[in-house]
Formats: sequence, structure tokens, C-alpha cells
Amino acid sequence: MYIRSIVLALSAISAVSATETCARPRVCNTDNCLRALRATQTPTRLAQASADCTRIIDVTYTPPTVTKTEYSTVTVTDISTIPSTLVETFFDTQTDVIHATATTDLLTTITKPANKKRVVTSSSISFPAYATPCSGFYRFSSACSCIGVTPRIITVSTPSTTVTLPVTETSLTEITKVVETTSITITDATVSVTTTDTTVTTIATTVEASPTEVTQIGRIYVNNVARDAYIGERVLSANIPYTYYVTDANEAIPLRLDSNGHLWTGGRVAKGNPTNSGASAQLFSFVDPDVSTDTREPFFCTKDAESFISCTVGPQTPSVTLAFTWRTSGFIYTSSYTSAATTAYIIIKFKLQ
Repeated sequence: MYIRSIVLALSAISAVSATETCARPRVCNTDNCLRALRATQTPTRLAQASADCTRIIDVTYTPPTVTKTEYSTVTVTDISTIPSTLVETFFDTQTDVIHATATTDLLTTITKPANKKRVVTSSSISFPAYATPCSGFYRFSSACSCIGVTPRIITVSTPSTTVTLPVTETSLTEITKVVETTSITITDATVSVTTTDTTVTTIATTVEASPTEVTQIGRIYVNNVARDAYIGERVLSANIPYTYYVTDANEAIPLRLDSNGHLWTGGRVAKGNPTNSGASAQLFSFVDPDVSTDTREPFFCTKDAESFISCTVGPQTPSVTLAFTWRTSGFIYTSSYTSAATTAYIIIKFKLQ
């Protein structure tokens, strides 16, 4: 199946001046969440907020349990007496010893666990009553940093446990009773004895497990300069949501790139028209995987070294790289770069963070 490339690009509301392209220091946004923590009309509020911030945003790390194994030895002796006849035969024998070496490779696969990323969900956190204006952990943590409280990682002692395993040693003593002795000498016989030395080689193969897929938000960039804007959604018509330019991180939709290269928000996947070469613009949207299967197919997306997203869709060869453009209405469209360059719309892109 042929595919068409789409570079996910997002735009800012206005053109960027030369001064705006320079890095600007972070400033605190005095929203209702920060006002609730400061509460200058309540003398004890700031001290209480600082204590609550420390309690909520600090992270406690417990190292994995270390297991120590000890062995106890139990000796069991089994003595048995077996009567037998000892026969001694003397041979005049010429012996040729031939050495042969056989090598056996034993393959062992060792799977390295995937790196786990720590994800903080606001549903597991209890916020104080006065912090009701804070819409979630992200806003609360941001407000805490504005009053001088930053998160710490507290490492506790490594837990350990000891397991004792029994080891049994068996000693066998054999007593031979001579009943009858016969001596026979045989001459003029040649015997060839072949000995085989076996070498066992263990080969260990390490398999790197795939990391767990992480849900992030899409930060909008214009001319490689980050803006305070994100990928959100608005309903345009018929209760169908389409991607939209939002300036509040709390309104950004969660994005997830799976191992198949499909871009998701919740249970909906980004789809496009495979028959459209990019000459005409289309609204960028996420739909149910089972919807519009005859006219739409999922994007195939990749993430570059800087975390910018690039996608393809469609059968054309070579694939067409598509641009994302922001319209004055606030909605985001996709088209080819050739088509986008002939319009007055701003070409944008975004990265997952």
C-alpha cells in the first residue's frame, strides 16, 4: 500500500517578529489557581499552600527489594553391600587413542525489562479545598513553582528479604565381596579406543523490551519557535470534533503514538483520505477506528530526534509530504506543502511533550 507523508505542523495566531524569536524567561500566569494558593486576604494561606505543595508534588522512590539466598546443608549417607564376583582378565593389547572434539552451543535469551516512565494522574491526588480552581496536577504544580515550591525525589532504604534453601549431599559407599577369582590372559589383540571431548558454549542474547506507550500533549511551533499554544478540539458541525488551536495547556487533548505508527487521542485515531494527493485541504480530525473505513485510513506517523511528528497517508509514490496549516477560524487543516505555499495560511508543526 502506498502512503502519503504529512508533517504535523501547527501555527501561531500572529506573525513572529525578530524580537519574539529570542528565548524569553518563564513568567508566572496569575490565574485563579495561583490566586487561590497566594490568597493574600488570608494571612496563613501562603504557609499552608507551601506545606500542601511539598506534600503533594514530592515524589517518594522505593528501590526494588533485594533477595538474599542462604543454603543449609543436610548430609544423608546411604550404605549398601552388594556381593559380586571379581574377574581379572589380562590382555596383551595395543591401544590407539583417538581424540575428537564436539562443540554444542546452548542459546539462552535474557529479556531486559522496559524502562518505565512515571505518570502522575490527578485522580490519585487529594487537593486541599481552597485549591478547587486548580483544574489538575499540572496547574497545581505550576502554581506551586510560582510560590517557590519545586518537586523533590525522596529515596527510602532498599528493602531486603532472605530465603533459606536446603541442599542435600549424598555419600555412597560400595563394599565388594570376592567370591571367586579367575585369571585369563589374551594376546595378539589390538583395540582402538576413541575419546570425545565435548565443549559446551553458552550464548546469551539480550532482548530490549519496547517502552510503554506514553500519552503526551502537542505543543505548537511556528518557524521552529515554541508558542504558548497546543493541539485541542472544537465541534464544527454535526457534533463532530476537529483539531483546534488552543492557548491553555489544560484544554490540550492527550496524544499517543503507538508501535504501529498510529496517532491516537483516547479511543480515536487520526485518519485521512488516501485518494487525496494533498492538492486540496482537509480538516485534521480523530475518529473511531471503525468509522469511514471505505473513505479514510489511519495516518502512519513517526517522531524525529526532536520529537516533532511527521505522518503519511495514501497510495501515491513517492509519498507526498503534507503540511498542517492554521486558519483564522482556529481549525487546523492538512494539505501538501505545494498547496499550502500558495495560500495565506500559516504553516505550523507540533511536537509531543
